[in-house]
Amino acid sequence: MKNKRLIILLILLLVAIAIFIYDRLEDKILPIKLNVDKIEEVEILSDYWGRESKATLVLTVEEDSKKVEEIATLFNQSTKHPNQHMGTTHPTCVKIKYHNGKEVAIFCGVGNIITIDYNDRQYNYVNGELDKYITKLLAQQMEYKTEVTSEAPSQDEFEESYAEEEFISQRIVNYTTEYFRFTEDVQVDNENGKTVVTVTFVPEVGSIVIKEDLYENVAAHAYQITRFFPEVNHFYYIVFSQQYEKDEALYLTINEEAIKNLASNYLGQRINRNGGHETHFSEVFSEILETEESKTWRDRVDPNAELP
Repeated sequence: MKNKRLIILLILLLVAIAIFIYDRLEDKILPIKLNVDKIEEVEILSDYWGRESKATLVLTVEEDSKKVEEIATLFNQSTKHPNQHMGTTHPTCVKIKYHNGKEVAIFCGVGNIITIDYNDRQYNYVNGELDKYITKLLAQQMEYKTEVTSEAPSQDEFEESYAEEEFISQRIVNYTTEYFRFTEDVQVDNENGKTVVTVTFVPEVGSIVIKEDLYENVAAHAYQITRFFPEVNHFYYIVFSQQYEKDEALYLTINEEAIKNLASNYLGQRINRNGGHETHFSEVFSEILETEESKTWRDRVDPNAELP
């Protein structure tokens, strides 16, 4: 009888150890490991919006072996995100195509969080280095296009440039409409080589508007746009107070000079937040014009307050 109890206890102990080991290793388990020998090509699509998107950059193993190897190496270092139910809008999609017809889609472009789409399932992972590398490849591609088209354009090139301008404008409109849930209007104006984005929206909040949260949300939008469309040199945001009355309550501006420091200012505030320090996302903007309505909004949440 005692032997049976010992055996049962031993089995339970082994199961507990196995579960413990699996939990520790699960963070390193990927739905698929990328093998360069099996990859045919890699498509990188910026501002991805489904099947209508065109490949911004195509890499083949034959011509771009080092870049493909780097993508595979970085991808295989991904760790599992603790929140598998979180949904994030990713502006970039990396499609890995295998010789046997299989595909792996990697959605990135928002920092550390990537989403892997494989076998009709999606998984959230953490991989900031892969995100940085994909952004670097896209930036190099944009620089290459600029060098190639630096000469005086012909009529065909002018028409192609206009079509690309319209394409970029539409992508900005699409992304903004998805980003702000209660978007009222988005305008992208291109004049004299300058691109101005004007957004009118209602903040997605309950009964209380927290200005610091609002500033961070708007700053993140501008940051993502400029990462992939550096030609944008002015943002103008009009914030309504209520969804139905359409009262203009707050005006936010990021001019050309502020855009030069947008990345460092925005990311610097994120570092402060992650380090537990007080943030000041208002520093991202070149001008903040308040109304009597917005002056009634809270500047930030008091962590010591009993009420929200």
